[in-house]
Amino acid sequence: ANRTLSITQATTSTDGYLSSTDWNTFNNKQATLTAGYGITGIPTPAVSLTSAQAFITATTSISTATYADITGASISLAAGTWLIMANVYGYAANTAIQLNAAITDSANAIVTEGTAGVPASGSANVNQWVNVALSAIVTPAATTTYKLRGARGNTTITGTVTIADGSGQGVTNNASSNTDKGTGITGRVIVTGKQIGRAHV
Repeated sequence: ANRTLSITQATTSTDGYLSSTDWNTFNNKQATLTAGYGITGIPTPAVSLTSAQAFITATTSISTATYADITGASISLAAGTWLIMANVYGYAANTAIQLNAAITDSANAIVTEGTAGVPASGSANVNQWVNVALSAIVTPAATTTYKLRGARGNTTITGTVTIADGSGQGVTNNASSNTDKGTGITGRVIVTGKQIGRAHV
């Protein structure tokens, strides 16, 4: 006698009707993916790694506690998120040296900085080397120049530091070999991704 149909709402284990919330979830689901990283048959990301790099073009003498540009070590990065890495090699003979190094923007605002030093030792014919490595993540809104800069450091340590292209360890009189390309600045674009959603049917 009772012709009324009774249908319960679907759950994870029971068939039934969809609520309006469930219907909207499925109606707004991600369209079928046809290509891209992670899809069967496409094992590599469909992106290219953008980079920029610059090495010093001439030795730079660092003789004051005020930051100065390291010749040639600057890069221009487009808007986006970048990992910047830099490396500085400096030397002096038979004197205590301390080297401050920094990555700055074109207005000389410091992004990151570090320091290294060695006490006086050796002889006038043997250089002592210091090395400062730097890294930072930046997100310029427009194309921005980033520079590698150096300063003598602690004002009680007055030895001039010569910034060279690479470490001279192991070469005659510990002079730079001029082929190392160790002092420079590099930028690598950071590729980011996000989950686009999922649904169980």
